Amino acid sequence: MMMHFNQWGIGGPIVMMIFAALFIGILIYLAIVYSRNSSRHYGREPREEGALEILQKRYARGEINKDEFESIKTSLR
Repeated sequence: MMMHFNQWGIGGPIVMMIFAALFIGILIYLAIVYSRNSSRHYGREPREEGALEILQKRYARGEINKDEFESIKTSLR
């Protein structure tokens, strides 16, 4: 029996697999680029705490009393 191939011949399935691999690769690349950019856009990057925020946390934890808090807060401004 003789197999009938279309105009692409025996290379047709190979070309289709290459295009499918390229398409999947492009989708993966775009997903990676999008995930990196979206973290920058929506503020997911950690930021440094300001001195006042650190002071407020120390006061909340009880490391310093109210007088020390007010004194340090005044000197920060």
